[in-house]
Order: sequence, then structure tokens, then C-alpha cells
Amino acid sequence: MLQSAPARRPLLRRYGVSLAWCITTRTKSSIRTPPSVVVKHKDHTHIAYGRDSNRAANTRSIVRGFLRECTYLPDPNARLYMSQYFLSRCRRASFTIWRGRDKPEIGARVERLLKQARQMRNGLQRANEGDRAALLRCLEWTYGRRGRRRHVLLEPLMPTEGRQDIIQLMSKDQGIEQENDIESEEESIDSEQEDIEAGHVAENAGEITEQALDRVVSTTAKPLPSLTPELHALAASQKALNLPNSKKAPKHLQPVIPELNARLLPMPKKRVKNLTHQWYAKVLDRILAPLPVREWEQLRGWALGVDMPRVKERRRSSEVMANRGHFGGHTALEAIVVKGQLDPKYFPNENAHKITPRFMQRLWAQIFSDCPVMDWDDAKKKWGVRWGIQELQSLKRQDSSQGRVT
Repeated sequence: MLQSAPARRPLLRRYGVSLAWCITTRTKSSIRTPPSVVVKHKDHTHIAYGRDSNRAANTRSIVRGFLRECTYLPDPNARLYMSQYFLSRCRRASFTIWRGRDKPEIGARVERLLKQARQMRNGLQRANEGDRAALLRCLEWTYGRRGRRRHVLLEPLMPTEGRQDIIQLMSKDQGIEQENDIESEEESIDSEQEDIEAGHVAENAGEITEQALDRVVSTTAKPLPSLTPELHALAASQKALNLPNSKKAPKHLQPVIPELNARLLPMPKKRVKNLTHQWYAKVLDRILAPLPVREWEQLRGWALGVDMPRVKERRRSSEVMANRGHFGGHTALEAIVVKGQLDPKYFPNENAHKITPRFMQRLWAQIFSDCPVMDWDDAKKKWGVRWGIQELQSLKRQDSSQGRVT
């Protein structure tokens, strides 16, 4: 059953406001430009935003189309995440555009953002048509295998100010030896204060000791990044497992820094710092973030075909899908003569696949194989990591052994 335009408005109000509405109604005190006013800046001309402008209508169409495609995704978690992610990007982009509305390059920036929004909408359309690559990419965003959510899931494992001292004490490879935390901290504070006072006295006398300055600089410098116990356990398990379908595992769990440089001289401190930061960035880029336990168990059930959600069917076919193969009411020869070329949107998607429960179970199993979960082992006093691929392989071995017995 088709829904009228007034019936669809509460749905849009529930999801949020559109990008065009955010731009046109930023504040009551802001000066609004009429829809037909042309704003000129040096060599660039663009139509200002208004409620009835063509650009605002195009933006609303893109936002509504994206939210409509989100409702047809076969994964319920993907429906919620993709809609919230897109709306958050729209709100952030609308504020950026409103803040730089007087800049001459704002028109090109708006067109670039609209192009990205169209690409995301088209990607969801292909996913709902059954394109395996597009649907798999959408699931990877939803479950944090790539994109923003991967960084959000890694944040609890990152070092904080209070845990940095504990991490340095636990890392034996760095050669940090402290007998007592409280005594060493008090001694370092006292020695630092003595060095500063000695530096002031020597400065007044015209003599500055190099040892005092070196110690002051070393205490004020930021410590080099290192892996927390959680990140180290996760990276070590990923390196030992060597997942076939995911990104490459971290090669080194410690920075590999030579003692001498090309001149056979000791490696400069600045070079050591840069190499350490490069190693740390590469490790974080290759680590797969762990999922929450509840979400991991839910995904495991779907990968095994237990309590799978019902695949939502499209209530109506889009105009583009209905016109595919007809070339806009023309034959192929007429379309070439009239338009000069064939529009690619009228060609059917070669990678389309009928979305069935079995099809989704395979996709969930592939995503689940790359998802770890972490828990603390009280007996061994260390972090344990379980991967989805290990869970699936163990269940397959159990099924095969039971089949042999029967």
C-alpha cells in the first residue's frame, strides 16, 4: 500500500531533520536568503539555500531516499545504525556549511558532500537489491569491522592518563625498572625540583649544568605510545590466528628500531619517536575491535541460523528498478539517437541476488568469523580472546563427530 506525502512526514520527524532544513533554519537571528537570490564570490557562483530552492529540494530527496533504503535493510541492527550515522553526518555537515556560508569555496564543498550522500544512498540501493559486496560492506560498518564504529569500539582499550604508569611498569621490553611506585614518584619529584632550583642558581651565576636540563626535559616530555594489556592480547591473538577474510594482522607487537642509523651513529631521539608513532598507528589500523558480549552472542546465533530476523521485503519497487531494461520508454537505438548514450541506471545490476535467510546466514557467518570478544581470566590473570571463526570451527567439529558416532 502506497503512503502519501503527509503520511511519510511523521517518519522523517522521528528520524530527524534533513540537511536542507538544518541549513535554512539554523537560528532565528540568522539572515535568510530568498530562494532565487544568486550569491557571487569572485569566480564562483552558487544558488543560496532556501526552503523552496532546487538544491534544498535535492538534498531533502537524498536524505529521504537514504532513510527509506535503511528501512529495507535485512539486518535490524544495520537499519538503526546506518540511519543514525547518516543523520549525524548531515547535522555535522549542515553546521559546517552554515558556519562557512560566506566563503567562496562553500559551493564546491556542498556539491562534494551531496555527491558523497548520493554514493551512500546508491550503495544502500545495491545492498537492498542483493549485491553481496555492498551488503557485506554495510554489515562491516554496522558491526565495527570498518568505519567510525571500529574506532568507538577501540576506545575502551586505549591507554588513559591513569593507566599509563601501569602499562609502563608491565612492559618489560622497554627496560623500565622501578622498585616502588610511591618512592620512585617522590624521588622523581624531589630530583626534578632540585634540578630546577640548581638550574636557576646556575643561570644567575652564569653556569647551567647540562645534566639538570636533560633531566627536566626528559620528565616534561610525553611518553612514547605503547600497547595496553588489552590491545597486546588482542593483537597477539589476531596475529596467531591469521584470519583469511579480514585485513592483515599486525606484524610486530613492539616497535622495531635499529640502534644505529645510516651513519653508524646512535639513533636520534626524534627518529625513535617518529618510528614508534608510525608503528603504533599501523598496529591500530590493523586491529579488529572486539564486540560487546551481548551483540557477539546475537550475531553467533544468526550465523548458526538460530532466531534469525525476518527478511523485510520492499513494499513497492523504485522508479529506477521499474524502468530498467526500457531505457526511459525508448528502445536502445532510440535512446542512443535521442540522448547520445545509454544511461547506466537503466541496466540491471549484474551482482543482484535474491535476499533469502540462507543468503543472510552466510553473510552473518562471514562477519561473525572476524569478530572477537574479550573476557578476563581470573585463573591465568590475563585477558582471553575468543574469535567467531574459532567458535564456528569448534561447532563444525562437534557436528562431524556426532555424525560419525550416529
